[in-house]
Amino acid sequence: DAVAIGRHGNFLHWGFAASPAYMTQNGKDVFANAVAYISKFKGQKPIARKFKDRRATREYIKEIKYLSTREYYESRMVSDSLFQVRSKKQYEKALAKQQKGEELSNDEKRTLSYGAVEDFKRGSYEDHLKRRMKEFYNLFGNDEKAYARYFDENYDYFYGEDGFYVIYVDEDAKAWGIPNNDARLLDKAISSLEKGVETERAARVLARYTMADFQTPAEWRDWFDTYRDRMFFTETGGWKFMINGDENIPGNNYFKYFERVKQSKTTSTGTSTSDRNPVMVSVDIRSDVYGKKSLVVKFNIHPGYHIYANVADVDAFIPTKLDLRLPEGVEAGEWTSSRPTPLGTSGTMTFENSAEYTCPLSGNGAGPLYCTVSYQCCDDHVCMPPVKKELKVVY
Repeated sequence: DAVAIGRHGNFLHWGFAASPAYMTQNGKDVFANAVAYISKFKGQKPIARKFKDRRATREYIKEIKYLSTREYYESRMVSDSLFQVRSKKQYEKALAKQQKGEELSNDEKRTLSYGAVEDFKRGSYEDHLKRRMKEFYNLFGNDEKAYARYFDENYDYFYGEDGFYVIYVDEDAKAWGIPNNDARLLDKAISSLEKGVETERAARVLARYTMADFQTPAEWRDWFDTYRDRMFFTETGGWKFMINGDENIPGNNYFKYFERVKQSKTTSTGTSTSDRNPVMVSVDIRSDVYGKKSLVVKFNIHPGYHIYANVADVDAFIPTKLDLRLPEGVEAGEWTSSRPTPLGTSGTMTFENSAEYTCPLSGNGAGPLYCTVSYQCCDDHVCMPPVKKELKVVY
């Protein structure tokens, strides 16, 4: 499922990560040949383009099929249990050093800030299915075999909509029994228009899987017969049939297509999360029953996404960071946070659904307090660009 050397338009992908000094003679020959080959495509623009970075492809089916298994659930429980044991040991070691008055490392301070380690409450296999399988859970409940059967039987007919990992079975392609990445599907649709049968289904198929906009069956037939041998199917490019060539070929120009078809857009209300705006951050000053004040920064995280509490050296993510600018006469204590959950076994910790950071404040000053929050939000597939924002509250 990977490509070492590949071409897309006039781009050459040379997929080996090492110094050229390590190249063998065979490697040098292959590289020289690849450069000679790509030179023929100077000036040729890529045709298929990935405009939606979270568009589901058939690879996603393999993933969610595995996520539905008890094997995945049980392996996650084991990894969480091992991480919990290690976390408890780290906490106890840091606590013992603190009680002896020894100097703590930043990692040890962070470990203590999370508080005593409690058992992770991952929930049952059913809880896992409800959370990860979403609408599929409504169909199959706890029936592990039903999930696998459904994904296998419908693999050729899944369609990825213009959304964030939105995928469903295309009942039109399934009714005709033709995989939706097979050009015979277009041939069948055009034939239906020519014969005047199942015309509504044919129109849906052509609109769904092409960017062409012909008005008559004869135009569709001429286009299909002319370009069939150069036709290819792209999932990341929109689940469309396109023609190997340039964007002037009918059905190859995304921008004309976008002008013609109104794209669905999701706008954020500013008060709730969404796939386009997965993290909302708020800041407040709270007082306890004794009048002691604390600054509280709260993250509301959209389901399926996470931010990073801390990042292990082997990972390349960006941890959440908070910096304060205090009014004169106000002092801040040490930050503490709600307990994060492990991401794998490397030591990286994440927050899902929500996170809360608390910092005790003291002093008799007054005025605006500024908290600069920086974080990176990811889902199971890709990460969004890092975010940095300044929040204001009056002390």
